[in-house]
Amino acid sequence: MSTAPLPTPPNNNNTVYYHIHGQSAVDRLLPILNNLTTPSQKFIDLSSSLLSPPKSPSEPASTHLIWSNSRRKDATNHLPNSSILDSKWTLALLSQTTLLLGGQTVDTNMFSSKNELLEYLSEGVEGLYVLKDAASNGAGGVWVLSPQTVSKFLSPTQTPLTNFSPTSTPKYVIQKYSLPPMLTLNRKTHVRLYALLACIGTNVVPYISRNAFLHLSNKEFTEGEEEDDEVHISNCCANSGNGERFAGEVCVDLEARSNDPNDYNFYKTYGLIRQTIRTTLLPFTTFTQPSSTPPHPQFSYLGIDIIICRTQLETRIDVLEINAPPSLDTATGLQAAETTHTTNVSGIIEEIVLNRPPDSPNDRVWHSLIPLPPPPPPTQEKENNPPTTLSRSESIMRMKYNLLERRFLKTPSKSPQQIQSWCRTQFPYFLEQGHLKFFENAGGAQVPSHVVSAVTASLSSRWRDNVGSTQKSQAKIAASHLLGFSGEEFEVDFSFNSTLIFRDLARNLVGKLKAGDEVCVCSSNHNANLEPWIEEATKIHGLKIIKWDLTHNTPHHPNGWQPTPNTSPTSTLLPPITSNTKLLILPHSSNVFGVLAPLQTLLPQVRSISPTIKVVTDGVAAAPHRYVGSCGGDMCDYYVVSCHKLFGPHLGVCFSKKSNEYLPNTSGTSNFEASNGLTGLLKYFLELGALTLPRNPKTPTPSQLLTSILSPSGLPVSQTKPHLLSAYTSIELAESQPSSYLLDLLRFKWSSTTLISHYDDDISFSHRHRIPLITFYHSKIPSDVIVNHCIKNNVVVRNGMFLSDTALECWCVNRGVDFKGFKNNGGAVRVSLAHYNTSEELQGLCEVLESIEGWCD
Repeated sequence: MSTAPLPTPPNNNNTVYYHIHGQSAVDRLLPILNNLTTPSQKFIDLSSSLLSPPKSPSEPASTHLIWSNSRRKDATNHLPNSSILDSKWTLALLSQTTLLLGGQTVDTNMFSSKNELLEYLSEGVEGLYVLKDAASNGAGGVWVLSPQTVSKFLSPTQTPLTNFSPTSTPKYVIQKYSLPPMLTLNRKTHVRLYALLACIGTNVVPYISRNAFLHLSNKEFTEGEEEDDEVHISNCCANSGNGERFAGEVCVDLEARSNDPNDYNFYKTYGLIRQTIRTTLLPFTTFTQPSSTPPHPQFSYLGIDIIICRTQLETRIDVLEINAPPSLDTATGLQAAETTHTTNVSGIIEEIVLNRPPDSPNDRVWHSLIPLPPPPPPTQEKENNPPTTLSRSESIMRMKYNLLERRFLKTPSKSPQQIQSWCRTQFPYFLEQGHLKFFENAGGAQVPSHVVSAVTASLSSRWRDNVGSTQKSQAKIAASHLLGFSGEEFEVDFSFNSTLIFRDLARNLVGKLKAGDEVCVCSSNHNANLEPWIEEATKIHGLKIIKWDLTHNTPHHPNGWQPTPNTSPTSTLLPPITSNTKLLILPHSSNVFGVLAPLQTLLPQVRSISPTIKVVTDGVAAAPHRYVGSCGGDMCDYYVVSCHKLFGPHLGVCFSKKSNEYLPNTSGTSNFEASNGLTGLLKYFLELGALTLPRNPKTPTPSQLLTSILSPSGLPVSQTKPHLLSAYTSIELAESQPSSYLLDLLRFKWSSTTLISHYDDDISFSHRHRIPLITFYHSKIPSDVIVNHCIKNNVVVRNGMFLSDTALECWCVNRGVDFKGFKNNGGAVRVSLAHYNTSEELQGLCEVLESIEGWCD
């Protein structure tokens, strides 16, 4: 075995140099490497010892594979900071923080010290929980907690906390017991699946393998046996000591289908499993970063334990723990278990290290959980590169994580389920027994109690000149704070609806143009923000109308609509405008496509082409899901919303820059009741934001804040921005999981359905670029049949053209779909969610859809 410095291997990796440390890694990897060795593919061992790290303080820069189950100070394949995932504290922290994209679905409480835990337990508990030492892994450090057992932990002589702690300053996590647990042979069962975080270019991408294990408890499951670990603990390490009862490892394929009614068909839950693992791992990518010039592929191998809780009404996936890295040994030594481990590790070598995945996706071991980034451009490798150190990168990532942890300890974090539970108590609709599962929020959302009370108060005491005018003035202030438009920069005007606002703007703005000027209208617009502009523009001789088709960059566009030069929202998206273009009319998000326009990058480029252009933006679909003042809305000249889709009363609102030549000023008597409802809506958003703001006794309560906002002296929008940003962060967090679940089914499972979007699929399915408004059609079942079936089963969705006929016609023509047939078959099916829609409701909708005959054919 050679240990001398070697030249850097060629780009094709025909020669791979490696270090393997640890007996289990040696036993697992060496047969794999020997099996992959061919005359054209060589593997050379640089280890000075197979069982310990080399004595030399540095690794040759040409090393391609370093496999060690312990963190090493020198270069390693392991991603920087990935070892923190081994802690249950980190898992709970990343899944709870509202700064990130969700995570595990199980309710969790965290305690940074034993005293903090004991203080919590002294008040007693209701229900069944699992208490974990956050640093424990494998056997030990896990206890069942119930009203009957809580006294044991408080007793100085009986508490197990003093007998087990891997650290001198232990932290603890309490999770709600996952009920009802999956049972195999009447024993509690969890799934050990395998995931991977791999560096692809400069991105960290999560992967999952379909090859997994079932781990069973030693005794049959019975509630009320909290003292018996063998009933509740399904960990292999803990259970293997009882040879008579130990069930070993049951190998499963998470995508396999079985006709045996006794088999558990994991393929039915595989989409939900993928979504859960994705939202669990994606937050971590914020705290790891690949080396800028890695001499070898970087990855972290993960073993993830999940439990599937399934009832007639819902299926839920709870993440129990992550092993980073997992053991490469089997608990039984059985050939099937050995094969599962070998297949997963061999896939890492071939698909990640050698970058030679099989041609067929079905033959791949590792499947990406997010769209893969484009490959980096080839670089010329330099000989005699110094060893790459990851210490600085790891230090930076560790600092980011520590900052998050410190902030979390001061912040009342909430899980998506906790946010939704609170929100649903604020809406009278959900307090009614037998309410329908409502997924038509884009047509008009439910209304919180504060809005109902404010409208009722206005109706209960009328005085037009005094009370009514005050309510209108206060409502304009409330609207500015609600959406983040500075009162110093923007005027606010109300109308009965947004349609009237767009007609007024079209009449007055187009009327000032002349021959040679241009108006650019986007095909993705709702008819209300499309037809008036075309109608007014056709009245002026010589005025050019640029019809901008955003559906895709292909040559197929109807009726003279022009494509966009670039359809990726992650880069510059430009309409086909010129220096003569005076008006740009577009939606922040279409009411059928649900993908956000990147206003913050788009509008500066637009104005560099036409400095005098005015931008009119329809924010009706986006405003319920994004704080528009911080995502480009305040860069528009006119921004219009409809409050009845923003959980408020029927009222159209237009924000206009004060520097504009034309400022809308609706005449006639205002709807004072609806205006007052806006102040109630602001109060709801302030309370929602307060749920997750850092604890500070000096921070005013939402009621105090609202009083200050509406007082004669008022408050600038900047002072309420933290509350509103916090509220919208919670909204985005609550919406991400159910919408991702439906998108996963459309993408991976339902082969007869097609998502309707004006971008490529990878962008269409990205939560970061879209709101939870999802439209699709079924190739065999008319849309009206689908909607009628849903309504009969107490699920509200909608089908049709949604007054976006041009948008859907452009989409159909672009993709070769017969538009007339599409329209005659009921158009599209639209599922539009809000932050109060739960994953359980969404799963109920999906079960109703799958019950339609021919749905999955």
